[in-house]
Amino acid sequence: MTKYIVTDPCYIVGNDYIWEQFCKLWFDGKFEEAEAVVSAEVKTPVRIAETGFGDWTNHIYGPGVIENEFFADAGMVCVCELTKEIEDHLVEEYNRVLGAIFEAGELRDVEFDNSDPNWTVVRIGTDKGIIESENPEDEDYEEDYEEDYED
Repeated sequence: MTKYIVTDPCYIVGNDYIWEQFCKLWFDGKFEEAEAVVSAEVKTPVRIAETGFGDWTNHIYGPGVIENEFFADAGMVCVCELTKEIEDHLVEEYNRVLGAIFEAGELRDVEFDNSDPNWTVVRIGTDKGIIESENPEDEDYEEDYEEDYED
C-alpha cells in the first residue's frame, strides 16, 4: 500500500524560487506546466486545483483514510504520493504532516469538481473505492467564515 496526501501545494514546496515559478505559471493559466514544476521539485506526480472559495479547512472520507483533515492556505489543493521526502519536509517545517492522508494500492482518477464557484470537491478513485472531500452545501460554512474575518 502507498500513502497519499491531500493538502495545499504551498506546504509541500520547500523552495521559494520554485514556488514563485509555480505561481507565475499557474496564474498565467499554464496549469500543466505549473504542475510539472511542483512534480519535479517533490519528485512525484502532483495534481493541483484552485479551491474556488480561497482558504479553508476540509475533510476527506472513504476507504483507506488515515487522517481526514486538510487545509488550503494558498487557495489551492493538491493530491500526490506522500513520499518520505515530502513527509520529512512537512515535519521539519511544520512539526507535523499538514494534510489528509490515505492509503491505496493505486490512484485511478483524481477529480477536482469546481462546479460550485464557492467550493472545490476533491474526488479520488482508488483501487479500494472512492475518497471524497466534504461539500458544505448543507452547512453554514460561508457564514462561519465571514464571522471569523469580520472587522
